[in-house]
Amino acid sequence: MSLGWGLSGFIGGGPLGAMIPGAMIGLVIWLLLGRDRREAGLVVAFAAVGIGYGGQETYGQTVGFSVAPATRWFGLVGLALKGAVWGLLGGAVIGAALERPGIRRRDLLIAIAAGIAGTHAGWKIVNEPKLLYFSDPVNKPREELWAGLLLAGLAFLGWLWRHPVPRVMALWGCLGGGLGFGLGGWFQSMGREHANTPWVEYWKLMEFTFGFLLGAGLAHAARRVHEALPDADEGMKTAGWLREAVAGALVMTAALVAYRHVPGRYEYTVVGGALLALVLAWPRLGVQIGIAMTYCAFAIDFQRNNPQLHAAVLWVLIVLTTAAVAIAAARMESARALLLLVMWTAVAMSVAKSYARGIAWNGHAIVEVVFVLMAVAVTRMSRRLTAPAAR
Repeated sequence: MSLGWGLSGFIGGGPLGAMIPGAMIGLVIWLLLGRDRREAGLVVAFAAVGIGYGGQETYGQTVGFSVAPATRWFGLVGLALKGAVWGLLGGAVIGAALERPGIRRRDLLIAIAAGIAGTHAGWKIVNEPKLLYFSDPVNKPREELWAGLLLAGLAFLGWLWRHPVPRVMALWGCLGGGLGFGLGGWFQSMGREHANTPWVEYWKLMEFTFGFLLGAGLAHAARRVHEALPDADEGMKTAGWLREAVAGALVMTAALVAYRHVPGRYEYTVVGGALLALVLAWPRLGVQIGIAMTYCAFAIDFQRNNPQLHAAVLWVLIVLTTAAVAIAAARMESARALLLLVMWTAVAMSVAKSYARGIAWNGHAIVEVVFVLMAVAVTRMSRRLTAPAAR
């Protein structure tokens, strides 16, 4: 998840970028639990969307407070709070996916709707009137959403309270996210003030730390609850790959268009909730949401951030490569293969984006090397996590 978080900060940003570490940690946890393709689609979609929810938080100005000596502790508290909220909501949603066979579909749909209502309530009561505000109130004030996402997580958990897995995953996600973002912010603050080494990207160090500790918290939670998890659904291998890929392409296109045009501060919460409801009806569609939609989002980011390249050609490449990823994901019968697909396409896109900008031997070039080395390490380690039935 450290790798996924670093990638999301460079080739994505916002909730769509946060889907990268979400998809990766969902698949890794699924493999750590000794399971493979059955219901992997549902888990990867819930994980990608669940972590994506937190991407709606604004924290750039909070980081600005944390690196200024006069406001350092205020900024660090804000980062820790936002990281804790991110981990709590993301962990709750991932936990619901892991316990899905033991939770009635109606209860999950109500919990998703309660989360949307909680987002609106927290935003209206706390964030919009700036009752507790961790951004700059004078210079280009940002519209925060952390309280909305906090109430979303609590409402989601409240409806599913008798189910232990979402509760445990949320608790450890909260602890890992709060510690990770707070400690990562402190590393950046100290590095910029006392070291200021030109070949170290301290913002990226913050992202790596956040991702690492949040991922560790979620993995620890999964380890604690694995004996309480129900068996995976046996019916997850039945859909035709072409039908799945076509349906996924239509849903993905509609979701991306809706995300850009739905009015309001929490449009991803609404669109993400609708996507999770669809996955509950057709779990195999989750692979397209968690993998192909995530790929399409960072491919579009590449096109938008490279205006010097021919836009029409890039859009053709986006359509063709997204179709290839959707078909590949639909045909893969291994959760490890899905993990490698989303991870290596993201790493390749990051390298391509750096190359298009012109790589100089500086801090970011070192980050790209770290990305590749971390991806190689994940590839090697994941071999030992492949479920015996898939070997």
